[in-house]
Amino acid sequence: MTGNVAVLAVLRSPLHTFLDSRLCALRYLGPQTGRLHTFPVQYVTEGEGAVLVAAGHADRKSWWRIMGSPWPVQLLLDGRWHDGVAQLVTGAQAAAARAAYRRVFRRTPDGVPVVRIVFVVGAAPRLTESAADTTPAYADS
Repeated sequence: MTGNVAVLAVLRSPLHTFLDSRLCALRYLGPQTGRLHTFPVQYVTEGEGAVLVAAGHADRKSWWRIMGSPWPVQLLLDGRWHDGVAQLVTGAQAAAARAAYRRVFRRTPDGVPVVRIVFVVGAAPRLTESAADTTPAYADS
């Protein structure tokens, strides 16, 4: 079992409370393939309705690049999936977002891309879980 698989298993289990304070699962549909991507990320709460996620080792990852424009995502927090819209933080706000993230994760490198995820209710399109199975798909409502 790889590290990501093990962490995701804990986040989906009743034991999630041991990880919830700083780890969550992020999932989104890829833009070209429509393939579902799910992986654990560290997060920092930003106010009541948003979180910040940094793309550590960004040169080896591509997920954050599609979020240059608002992108529908879900976060597994507190044992439940929450709909959100993710967008890469740019410009003057990027330094402030990185500083907020660094207050919790002190070893965050300079220049790391930070994505802001704002929780939404009833956004369209968004990821939803089908009642028939657990494979998320885009929904228009």
